[in-house]
Amino acid sequence: MGGYESLLFADRHPRQVLGMVLIDPATPDQDRRARLVAPKYAAWLNEGYDEWIALLKKCAAELRSGALRIGSPDSDKCFDYSPSFPPELTAALIRLDNNPARRMTEASTFEQFARSCQIVVNPDRNYSSIPIRVITASEPLPGTPADVLAARPPYYAEKLRAHAAMAALSTDGTNKMVGTNHSEILDLEPEVVISTVGEVIDKARTNLRARVAQH
Repeated sequence: MGGYESLLFADRHPRQVLGMVLIDPATPDQDRRARLVAPKYAAWLNEGYDEWIALLKKCAAELRSGALRIGSPDSDKCFDYSPSFPPELTAALIRLDNNPARRMTEASTFEQFARSCQIVVNPDRNYSSIPIRVITASEPLPGTPADVLAARPPYYAEKLRAHAAMAALSTDGTNKMVGTNHSEILDLEPEVVISTVGEVIDKARTNLRARVAQH
């Protein structure tokens, strides 16, 4: 959902954005479009959001009551992070996630997802020639039930269309496919993400130097 923040920031502060990397981003109008083209798959995704919202609120309540503390038993896995994270990152996340307000803010983000999908719609959006790189995860989420998986193809086709449209917001936009799923893209394809960020930074610097030279 961070893709929405990126798009809105670029809309409102275009001179401050020199390039963009969108890692398997949510797309404008996603909730409505997903329900339209793949209702069963969309319903399954939204059930997952509801479960995550409930867990976040439960973690927040346990933090407020003192039932959950850093280092205490954590049966709900409120402080559960990827084993691939460096220890420094895990420690920083634990410190941040020890705040119940942060958990409630995250829960609100998921609760307001359908509304956010509409807020970010902008048919006049155009990012000129800044480098935009969209990375698309091609694989389904782990643990997807077989009947839900069978309903995924129209959803995935819509996702590809929407990601291509996001890349086309700039004359220097591309969409890159990676053979992993949304939740594990940073764990399984870090080199792709890092090299893509480096590519955009290099292009942005070149464009900025050219702009300065013209003036």
